[in-house]
Amino acid sequence: MQLTCNSNGDIQGTVNWKAKGTELQSDSHYELSSGGRTLTVKGVTPSDNAVTCDDNVYGFGKVGDIAVGQCGTNEVGSKTAKCGEDGKWKLVQNNCVLRVFQMLKEESQDLDTNTIKEFVMKVTNASQEHVEEVATSPGTVATIITLLNTIADVSQNIQVDQVVIEDFLQTLDVITSPATKETWIELNDNTESKGNSSLLLMSLENIFKSVSDDVPDFTTNTTEFRRATISNEPFKQIFGNDSIATIFISNTTLTTNVTITSVAFFNLNFVLPARNDSVNETSGTVVNGIIVLVSVNKNDSIHNTTLTFRKLNTTGNLANADCVFWNFDLFNAIGGWDSFGCKRKSDLNGVVTCECNHTTSFSILMSPGGVDSAPLSIITYVGVAVSMASLVLFLLIEAIFWKPITRGPSSPILYLRHISLVNIAVSLLIANIWFIIGAAISESAPTVPIDPCSAAAFFIHFFYLALFFWMLVSALLLLYSILVVFSRMSKSAMMAIAFCVGYGAPLIISVVTVASTAGGETYIIKEGRCWLNWKESKAQLAFIIPALTIVFINFLVMVVVLYKMLRKRVGERSGDDKNAMTVIARFVAVLTPVFGITWGLGLGLMISPESLALHYLFAILNSLQGFFIAVLGTLFDKKVCVLMFSSLPMMVFCWS
Repeated sequence: MQLTCNSNGDIQGTVNWKAKGTELQSDSHYELSSGGRTLTVKGVTPSDNAVTCDDNVYGFGKVGDIAVGQCGTNEVGSKTAKCGEDGKWKLVQNNCVLRVFQMLKEESQDLDTNTIKEFVMKVTNASQEHVEEVATSPGTVATIITLLNTIADVSQNIQVDQVVIEDFLQTLDVITSPATKETWIELNDNTESKGNSSLLLMSLENIFKSVSDDVPDFTTNTTEFRRATISNEPFKQIFGNDSIATIFISNTTLTTNVTITSVAFFNLNFVLPARNDSVNETSGTVVNGIIVLVSVNKNDSIHNTTLTFRKLNTTGNLANADCVFWNFDLFNAIGGWDSFGCKRKSDLNGVVTCECNHTTSFSILMSPGGVDSAPLSIITYVGVAVSMASLVLFLLIEAIFWKPITRGPSSPILYLRHISLVNIAVSLLIANIWFIIGAAISESAPTVPIDPCSAAAFFIHFFYLALFFWMLVSALLLLYSILVVFSRMSKSAMMAIAFCVGYGAPLIISVVTVASTAGGETYIIKEGRCWLNWKESKAQLAFIIPALTIVFINFLVMVVVLYKMLRKRVGERSGDDKNAMTVIARFVAVLTPVFGITWGLGLGLMISPESLALHYLFAILNSLQGFFIAVLGTLFDKKVCVLMFSSLPMMVFCWS
């Protein structure tokens, strides 16, 4: 408050009224007394009635304001909060660090090999004395990680004894206890602190490289340490009472007298975030196994390590297990999971088996997306059976009535229409047969056999593409018959073009797909079924792009045909031509959206693989495509329908 008295005795100046917990009310009067004079102030309510925040830590602010507050009495640093619409300050960032650890951080600047044992003990004692405060303080956890990293760096010049390593791991127990889960979420979500988890793992890897050879195997609350020297014999190590993880190295991959250090970390699965080499932050992906470190001496190497992980979480909709290792160089040295050099061998009964050709820290990543549903499998296989039976019946009808259907004044359009229809049915029938063969191959062994499964994927890919390209032939035939009235091509020329498009184009695409992905062994997905790879090579695009492009072209053709038909241009054709064109138009008009919707759902499953509804819709439409083809090829073709049912003493509906 700044007030002055002028020569007339009037009070002039500015009053900044702020009384904690008090607001100036409209039509109220307040009195200020000073030096025998009394000032009356009339309360005025702010025009915008804005909500404000006010407390002892962050002070006064409007909604959306950012304020910096002081830490507690035994802490250093600051914390930042934002004023919320409920009138309360909400913590945005907490950089407060317990004072004892800040002092240890300053002391660590002079740390050397002579003082390392005493310093590690100080860090451990401080952690044990402040367990609850550490668990809820991201800034303190980050500072402790910095201390552990400093210890690990200095230890590279000495051999660490059992006392030092056990003290080191006792501190690890504190900062990775279950009570710290929320703190680690905050650290991993914050851009400035998300590298702390990687720094912690690096510190652990470095400290174990310095452990003295005379340190025996030991176990703490969160860690198991094992070391063995192997000579011409296989190495096997089991971790946990229920074999939660195992390591196996055959003697054929070991050099003479190789020393193998293996460490299991039981609490790091929630510390290390699930970001991997393909997606920085994958929604729903989790680390579903413990972290296992495998290392050898500098002069030794291991080229083939088999690891098994028992899944930590077997409930929910988790699938697509990936065998991964922690790559410290990913994401600008923040670190992330990488699958290079590792592949999954099996995923059975809650246990994932991996093979890797190098040594480091390993685990498994799992993400939502697998739909393991018995009703879905029943719908798929029953639908495929109905589809195949319908196609076989249709092809028999075509074979029986082929001559009477195609005889007449040798109309190329009529003849080629049946050729297209038969090849569409044959392509889908063979694709379904290979689908069943592929399912049998993938389910016959715990690991997907690469060569047989690749062959099945090739033929499924080829014949599904042939189905779409013969659909394109039908649409182009319809467009040709509408636009070209005179100077028609001969039947043989039209047949040659049709077969080149129907089978030539799919063959080229299928072969190129194999050739471009075979070198990296990324042709098939290798996870439960024989189909084109998506994650590594995006080979599925070799089917999706041609299929959806043909669907789009067919829609455009139908627009042109509809426009021309409305202008009565069809009347210039013969009766057979008009009948053929009408049947083709119905066929293309009905099957194009059926195939388009079906494979559009397939594309949706890649984007949202966890959607059970999409899986059911795709399975129903995909498995009944053969039934649609049979119905359209018989009941929707009056000539075929009449030939089929002319001898029956009953009325049968034939689409006219």
